[in-house]
Amino acid sequence: MKKTIGLLVLIAMLTSVVSAAEVLIRFGEGGVSDGGLLDSAARSENGRENYNYGASQAINTGWETSTDELIAFSHWTNIFGSGANLVPLGSTINKAELMMVVKGTSGTGDRTVNVYAMTTQITDMGDGDSRGAESGEVCWNWRAYDTVAWGGDGPVAGTDYTITGGASLTIPAGMTTTATWDVTDIVQAWSDGTANYGFILRGDAWNDSDTRTDFWSYEAEDSGNVPVLKIYYEQIPEPATMSLLALGGLGVLIRRKR
Repeated sequence: MKKTIGLLVLIAMLTSVVSAAEVLIRFGEGGVSDGGLLDSAARSENGRENYNYGASQAINTGWETSTDELIAFSHWTNIFGSGANLVPLGSTINKAELMMVVKGTSGTGDRTVNVYAMTTQITDMGDGDSRGAESGEVCWNWRAYDTVAWGGDGPVAGTDYTITGGASLTIPAGMTTTATWDVTDIVQAWSDGTANYGFILRGDAWNDSDTRTDFWSYEAEDSGNVPVLKIYYEQIPEPATMSLLALGGLGVLIRRKR
């Protein structure tokens, strides 16, 4: 009887060990793939509100003046799925980090850069490098130029993106290293079935100071500066693996009884 109980405990322990193992997948620079990354930026400055920046080496956030705000978009379109080097939908996300190298900053004070989840889809990040948007490309005035408008003057919280589960980071003036946001809540929501429309990066409201911050984009000439998305998730064994474990344990138990 004691041997039987001990064996059952052993089987339970083995099952718990193999039932979930943490896996790290790195997308972007140095990763398994580029994660289907598409990025762009937009700015509200008069005369540039219909400009596209989809091919620019930098995407930007913050303010240069009270009427010139800059925002950035980062959409990792190929990170979930059943294939190799993809995160299975429904996975528990233990941690997710969005990492971007700061190209440069303006102004002299600290600034906050927030990362939120988009709730509307940008269908064309564009291939402009500070030029007028072409039909369908994203810009400040249009989610798809001349076709689909944003919820207001540029993207609107609660309409085009949600602040729920967002991440904030303080970036000091002069920083040129990697900025890292904890985006676990956002990626978990995507894993749970919320549509993945990517991230929007946006600074706080205008505070009478220049807070422009430039990040290297996917188009960066130096591949070492390309953004990174790291996802740590729990890998659940296939049902067949669990069945084999159970059958193996049962076989041992039967032999013991004999």
